[in-house]
Amino acid sequence: FFDRSLADWRCAWQGIRQGIGKVFAYTGDLLGIGGPRDPFLRCMQLSLEQFHYALHSAGRPPCDARQGEQVLKVCELAAESAGTSSEDFVSPELPAPGPARTGEILITGGTGLIGKSLVPLLLEEGHPISLLIRKPHLLAENLRDERIRFFLGDAGDPKALATAMQGVNQVLHMATCAGEDAAQVEKTMSAAAVAVGVACQEAAVQRLVFISSTAALYLGGRRAVQGDCGTDPKPAVRAAYARGKIAAEEALRKLATSEGLPLVILRPAIVVGEGAMPEHSGLGLWVSDNHCVGWGSGNLSLPFILVEDCAKAIAASLESKDIDGHSYNLAGDVRPSAREYLHALVASTGRAYRFHAQPLWVMYLVEWFKLGIKLLARRRGDPPSMRDFKSRAFRAELDCSDAKRDLDWQPEADALRFQRSAIEVHRPRSERSP
Repeated sequence: FFDRSLADWRCAWQGIRQGIGKVFAYTGDLLGIGGPRDPFLRCMQLSLEQFHYALHSAGRPPCDARQGEQVLKVCELAAESAGTSSEDFVSPELPAPGPARTGEILITGGTGLIGKSLVPLLLEEGHPISLLIRKPHLLAENLRDERIRFFLGDAGDPKALATAMQGVNQVLHMATCAGEDAAQVEKTMSAAAVAVGVACQEAAVQRLVFISSTAALYLGGRRAVQGDCGTDPKPAVRAAYARGKIAAEEALRKLATSEGLPLVILRPAIVVGEGAMPEHSGLGLWVSDNHCVGWGSGNLSLPFILVEDCAKAIAASLESKDIDGHSYNLAGDVRPSAREYLHALVASTGRAYRFHAQPLWVMYLVEWFKLGIKLLARRRGDPPSMRDFKSRAFRAELDCSDAKRDLDWQPEADALRFQRSAIEVHRPRSERSP
């Protein structure tokens, strides 16, 4: 028994030393002391060093072009055995868009997660659809439909918008952006929203539906939050994505007030289901592929929404009357906690997900410590915000009764069907429940 105890103590001490070492390694990397310690980066560095050493010494690189060709051949064989090929990733040649049809709907950002469910739904309902896209190679198979008119261009480009909006009846603005620079994200999202809004005014569209996010709200309080509650009044202390959505909403509201823009705003919460990543940031901070540090205890109910329910709400917003000028939050009726959701994922997929509860004040102090190191290394960094952490924890309940009433919308309320659509989709198809 003593030998086993001694072995445990040694392992514990080794873990403590490694943990302390990682703190100093992180600091050293930021200060430029020593080389990269990450195995992947170290491997890349050594590979490049060996190549240049061979180049300058007129020697032969450890891996030559012939071996590189063999590696590519292996990749092609693997793709072929999986039933795909490199041709699947070539940008499709899109046909020239014809004239607008009666009731034409233009969608920006329709190639994303929600768009892949929304566009087929709208086509099934008989709506003529146009898509303004930047990257044709990202088109999902179900979006390569001859009934869709395609326009190439950026959602923030007035010329591309003017061309795409000729004869359009309604517009769904779903395009977004991401990044670490909060000021740049805010500027980009706001500018694109203004460009879309102005183009809608000039084209005299009947309705603009802006797909925002519940990230634009302050959800750190204890009162239930309805759709028309307004965005967080303190955007400067929020994260980049939240700041961008807040700025976009405010810019469109000004156009709606001053220019009479017919505007509806929808804010989906934690979107899950077919095509979504199981490691959603709404659960917590993912420090690795399977380790999630929770925004707090992980015991609060979270506002999940199935991607197909989100698509149905958006489709309903195009048909509903007397909703111009309103904003709606979108969340489902089945709301497990982060712990419960990850537990179900583990049980269903067998993946080794781990949830680590962490008090928000601890996360706050850790972020300040990291910022201090960055400042020592003369690197930029935004100060952490407890307000942002509280909002990410979804302390406030989302009240979606107004969306259900005005949009005549009912999200999935059965827990078993929710699990099949949100969780079991991450299992191999052969293992899913019928």
